[in-house]
Amino acid sequence: EGRSRIEDLFGQGEQGALSRLSNLRIPEGLSRETLEIYKEAAVRVVQRGPGALGYAVQQLRLQIVEKALSLLK
Repeated sequence: EGRSRIEDLFGQGEQGALSRLSNLRIPEGLSRETLEIYKEAAVRVVQRGPGALGYAVQQLRLQIVEKALSLLK
């Protein structure tokens, strides 16, 4: 259930993430804890640098998570 909420938050792939970033809607029931856990995972990928598999998508998703967390305060 939490996974489908995360998928709703991010959309599909890079295009989905770009769309969500400009039109953010936090799915009902998505917890701050889930966002913090995902943020940690995304940070690890982004820290590996542009050569890391999934870097571009994770970079966008990290921006989405940070924006969502700021809205949940």
